[in-house]
Amino acid sequence: MFWKEPIPLEAWVESNVGGKRLNEYQVVHHEKDQKGYPYTECFLETIDETFSIKIKMNDVDIFERHGWYSRCRIDGLSSPGSRWKYRAINTFDTLKERKDGKVYESKLKFASLATIDEEEQVTIGGDILSKLGTIRIDIQFGEWIADSSTHKGYLTIPISGVVHEKVKKKTLTDPLAHDASDRGSDPVITPDQEYIKYDFHPRKEGMKYYRFIFNYRPRPVLELMGVIENVSAAPSTDIGKRRHHEADPGSNETSRKDKKIKVKSKKKGRKSKGL
Repeated sequence: MFWKEPIPLEAWVESNVGGKRLNEYQVVHHEKDQKGYPYTECFLETIDETFSIKIKMNDVDIFERHGWYSRCRIDGLSSPGSRWKYRAINTFDTLKERKDGKVYESKLKFASLATIDEEEQVTIGGDILSKLGTIRIDIQFGEWIADSSTHKGYLTIPISGVVHEKVKKKTLTDPLAHDASDRGSDPVITPDQEYIKYDFHPRKEGMKYYRFIFNYRPRPVLELMGVIENVSAAPSTDIGKRRHHEADPGSNETSRKDKKIKVKSKKKGRKSKGL
């Protein structure tokens, strides 16, 4: 996905096998969300390989003039690497977690999410459930200042548990659904070392920021939603086309909201008048 104003940005998800970008559907640009700042969103088709999430600044001069914050949240959980410096492309591709006194690092990979019919046995719901199926990147600029303290590095607590069977119609995969030791991405033990702590201070006149949202789904779910056409089901071709038209970016967004997990935006800010 691209955005040119006020900052020339590009965000995408790519496979670690060959570097092919994942398919994006129904890319929509929004001037403002409920919190008052612009964003771009799309549906993303998942893959079986490990993947990387990337954000790129297409103007090197603007990039070098400011300190940049780019926070990636997967299903509402933050990925390490928000301090964006030195290179105009920032990459999110690993998950770190502590287990049995050791720190495991593994590549991101979509995994199956357990479902169940019995309501009383459901363990994932509420705010966590509302954010499943989303990759969100927030960008803003300001200044990074080194703190006198250190920290152990950023760790992510994986999502564990089961969701209700009806959620299958929304999302069947979750890159944070399993412990690193159970993943197919070959987790490795890394040193539990300390790092210099940096604090981010947004620009005082206001924050230049943007947000990208990838609503990721397996292909069968995208076909069920009518986001993409199921070519193997010839009799339902017309229905698929009609559903695709109803979810077109230029139409009423009610159909889109009914067909995806709601994304809740929490970051606040206000626009600045220029870089």
